[in-house]
Amino acid sequence: MHSCAIKYAYVNDSTVVSSLISMYSKCGFMDDATIIFDTAIKKDTVLWNAMIAAHSYHGSALNALKLFSSMTESGYRPDHLTFLGLLTGCAHSGMVKESWECFKSMEKNWKIHPTAEHYACMIDVLGRSGMLTEAYELVKQLPVELPSYTWETLLSCCRVHENFELGELVGQKLVGTRDLNAGIGVLRSKIYAARGMWDDAANVRTLLAHRGVRKDVACSWIELKGRVFWFVYNDRSHSELEELHKMLESLSAAMEIYG
Repeated sequence: MHSCAIKYAYVNDSTVVSSLISMYSKCGFMDDATIIFDTAIKKDTVLWNAMIAAHSYHGSALNALKLFSSMTESGYRPDHLTFLGLLTGCAHSGMVKESWECFKSMEKNWKIHPTAEHYACMIDVLGRSGMLTEAYELVKQLPVELPSYTWETLLSCCRVHENFELGELVGQKLVGTRDLNAGIGVLRSKIYAARGMWDDAANVRTLLAHRGVRKDVACSWIELKGRVFWFVYNDRSHSELEELHKMLESLSAAMEIYG
């Protein structure tokens, strides 16, 4: 595709070039993505956004922030996608201070109103860092309606950081929505179970069953000699089940011996 873009003289089209940057970065070839960006004749906000998102995708939030500084110093104006890329990178790197600075600068410096996705990133970075009270306070002040996956992220963080009281508040909020799914229900049930509230854990699962919400069966697979073998919990249909169990027992014994 890159060769075709060169052959048909599309290498100066910012949409094509930004797509090439995304392609290379998502395939793990950041050096190639950087070369394309550096050698681009015409740069615009779309191209800068693609490169910032590429660094964020690979957890290089510092590089994304440096690129943002170069972007603004070169006279290019950021847009909502620029900040979405920056906040995503900061969230994955646990950079709370930098996230707040980016978030506040949107309206203050660039007159860009944060969307639900920007707020979701901020809640994510606060939750991952264990700042759950701050995350919940931000939720209560929001001028926009958050998607249910953001509440689910906050609920998951409550479980990880063992903030069960806040987890209960978030869980109640989610149960009242039409977007209740198996993942949310299981998370809430586990929070109750961790506190020894077995009746409440059972009630959540009963509610899921009553609403017809089912959890997808966990599946794992392995490719061997061109064939894909897949397994699910408590599956006994495999033709070599007995041999597989013997091998697992052998591996378990070796792990116990050699630590």
